[in-house]
Amino acid sequence: MIGQVLTAMLLGLGTCGMGAAFGRWVSRRIALPTSTNAAVALLLGIAGVGVLTLAIGHLGLLGPWVPWLIAGFGLIVGWPARKDALRFVQRAAAAIAAEARTRPLLAAGAAVAGLTALVATLAPPQRIDEVEYHWPAPLDWAASGGWTDSPFRHVDGFPLMEIIYTAAATQGSYVAAHAMSLLTMVGIGLAAAGMVQSLGLTARLPVAAAAVLMPVVWDGSYAAYNDTPGAAFTIAAAAVAVGIQRPSRAATALISALLAAAISIKPFHVVAVCCVALLLWHRFRRASLRSSATMAAVAVATVAFWSVRQWAYTGHLIDPLMFGGASGEAQARLPSRIQHLLAPIFPFVSGVLGAQEPWGARTSAVLQVFLIPSLVYLVWSGRSAFGRFGVLAGPAYLHWVVLGFVAVRTRFHIFTWVLLVPAVAYAVHHASKRWPRLGPWLDLAWTALVLLGALDVSFEMWRAINTIRT
Repeated sequence: MIGQVLTAMLLGLGTCGMGAAFGRWVSRRIALPTSTNAAVALLLGIAGVGVLTLAIGHLGLLGPWVPWLIAGFGLIVGWPARKDALRFVQRAAAAIAAEARTRPLLAAGAAVAGLTALVATLAPPQRIDEVEYHWPAPLDWAASGGWTDSPFRHVDGFPLMEIIYTAAATQGSYVAAHAMSLLTMVGIGLAAAGMVQSLGLTARLPVAAAAVLMPVVWDGSYAAYNDTPGAAFTIAAAAVAVGIQRPSRAATALISALLAAAISIKPFHVVAVCCVALLLWHRFRRASLRSSATMAAVAVATVAFWSVRQWAYTGHLIDPLMFGGASGEAQARLPSRIQHLLAPIFPFVSGVLGAQEPWGARTSAVLQVFLIPSLVYLVWSGRSAFGRFGVLAGPAYLHWVVLGFVAVRTRFHIFTWVLLVPAVAYAVHHASKRWPRLGPWLDLAWTALVLLGALDVSFEMWRAINTIRT
């Protein structure tokens, strides 16, 4: 177990070093909220681990020395940014401490849940997809010393997270793979907090906690899955689009890189390109068209790269299993005709109808309680208030409608659920300003629902923790 944790520390060091370098580049070219900058730096550091491992694998040099190389490379590229990174960490720590003092119960609940998730990363692989292909494929590649036509399904095309997990697999450390996945959930929380800052609100901790403390996000974050990681990059791209003052070349390049990483994890994240383009159009109108065209071109190039790479190894441009029909277990979870008819309104009634699959109630308790009242209130309040809500709610709903008829997993729609949280937070803030006496009660209800979410996700974590072998 000590060796497994050491591998996680090495990859974490490499991630932080590359993230610091990326964060310095971003902060000097694009004015973003602190939380958004942190999310981008962290996620680009994780992507950097994947790119470096990809290159090493193509050279046929995968081996136990890879995590050490990644750590050393991170130190080298991150060293010039050490002072900027230290100042950033100090500011972030002060901001977190200030919010914790004003919301101690919420901070304590989120901290306990986070620490429990960190312990849960020590549990051996046990989830179905993790056991069947997300982790065995990296082990097979690590044993082969490079990339091969994998005998495991779905991993020859768009395998960025499996490639990242391969860096951990070179030393047989599933703990390191779990830790890398968990870091992407941290990125989601930071990106959600950044969106709130961009909307002019101060409730970063409540929104960040509500965005991650839902089973659809949390339950797969401390295992070697790819749903939460893929969504993290799309959400960070949306956070950048909300936070920028103008669609500059640097901002366009950053958003495109984040979306390319997301597509490299799951190809259906091309839908997020349309959603982020809508967000940019809502904010900048015709000035956003060049950025959207660039994003689309990068998305096409990303799909082409992974498809050609898959063809080189397997002879197939597209995964044949994508057209092989659903298994019996999957057939049981396909949406019925009635559910197809209800699909457009499902985000608004997810707390009332359905189960976890295909489209159900395993989202945020905050959304299940506040979403419909927020819509009613904002429609009643007028166009200006609803417009700001729509900055995030519009792309979230577009993602749901476009992907919702073909993707039958709640976890495929994390982009939708997370973007709706800061949108609802804006509605709650607006109502609190209108009726000050109602504000404390709304804040109390939000806190209670987030803590309920923490309790909800804890059951699955403790089940995993009970399997830890020392």
